Amino acid sequence: MCIPLSIRAKFYAFTGYIPKDLQDLKWNYRPKKEGSTAPTLVIAFAGGAVQMGGIPILEFSRTVSQLEDCDALLLSDPHQAWYLQDCETRSWKGQEEWRGLLNELLPNYKRIIMIGNCLGGTAALLFADLADRVIAFGPQTTLYHSKGKYKLNSMRVPSVISERVEHMIDQSALTCGSVYVYFSPKKDTYMEHYIRNSEYLHVEIVNECDMESIPQWLKKNEQLVQFMTNHIKATPFRK
Repeated sequence: MCIPLSIRAKFYAFTGYIPKDLQDLKWNYRPKKEGSTAPTLVIAFAGGAVQMGGIPILEFSRTVSQLEDCDALLLSDPHQAWYLQDCETRSWKGQEEWRGLLNELLPNYKRIIMIGNCLGGTAALLFADLADRVIAFGPQTTLYHSKGKYKLNSMRVPSVISERVEHMIDQSALTCGSVYVYFSPKKDTYMEHYIRNSEYLHVEIVNECDMESIPQWLKKNEQLVQFMTNHIKATPFRK
């Protein structure tokens, strides 16, 4: 479930002090077999959901562990700033830091799949150009036109960046060429209007979903692992 930033997360975001327990959640690389590399890497961007105490949740960890022949990279943004802010310096060049780390790892794999929910879904879209397929659930596809709690949270992002997010997503998705975005009819469907539905970017409102979170709905129906498996099998290896 994607919820507003906790008081603790807000405090850390504004002060720039990130305690070790949050830093440790930033980058979690989990190969299926120690000492070897699977053909597929699934990168899961954690969203804004938090545990009691304000600790972000590493989302999709159990789901990815059940996928065959897939290594996992579980990411979390300590600043909960859509992975746009540098974790060390707090400068708004975070994509440079994340991309530098990812580019060291990605060449080891034949297929890169990115997934994310809510804030994590936005990150998956922003980094789509590094992936072979992206699955984003309920992402914020705009910061500049966001409403409610998202509008409040996005005020932390410099306007020169928040105004460009829609364009950044479009260009990144175009480069990837295989992007799937799913919205629940129960939550934030207006975000659909700020993302292009085209031959390379497929946008769908899952009308049968009766929950705000599509991943949770798929889990409840014991379908999430198979859903991910189908997407992975439909994605060819890199040549």
